[in-house]
Amino acid sequence: MRLCLFSAFALVITALRGPTASRRKVEFSAKHLMTETEVLFFGLLRSALPEFHIFPQVAMGALLSASDWRNRSFFAQKIADFVICQSPGMNVVAVVELDDRSHDRKTKKDRTRDQMLTSVGYATIRWDCRAMPTIDQIRGSILTAHADKSTSNP
Repeated sequence: MRLCLFSAFALVITALRGPTASRRKVEFSAKHLMTETEVLFFGLLRSALPEFHIFPQVAMGALLSASDWRNRSFFAQKIADFVICQSPGMNVVAVVELDDRSHDRKTKKDRTRDQMLTSVGYATIRWDCRAMPTIDQIRGSILTAHADKSTSNP
């Protein structure tokens, strides 16, 4: 009787799940690396910071590590809009986030993300895409972050 109930339960679960992964056709499509606004901002960053390396769409896993998988889950699926590095050594100078209407500095998600980066010594600089900074503002903010990092890590 138990075997029969177990078999019936397994059949119901299988039916609810739908076709197995091996029978499902997985479809992929290409997507743009950056939005039009991010491409425009990337150009501003490059103009403002010619002596720095600028990396768009960097996985947070490339910036942070965690002592266990539970803590890693806090950042594993997150992407930083831009990471500014300096040679030699490709040291991170700042993480730059270009916020749109879906972001708010007061949200817990953004605060938590910024705190994780700050805890390992990375400055997070946020700009609102609806009020793009000038080249001089970008340069000033990044150089200030760089100077602050240099004085705190002799």
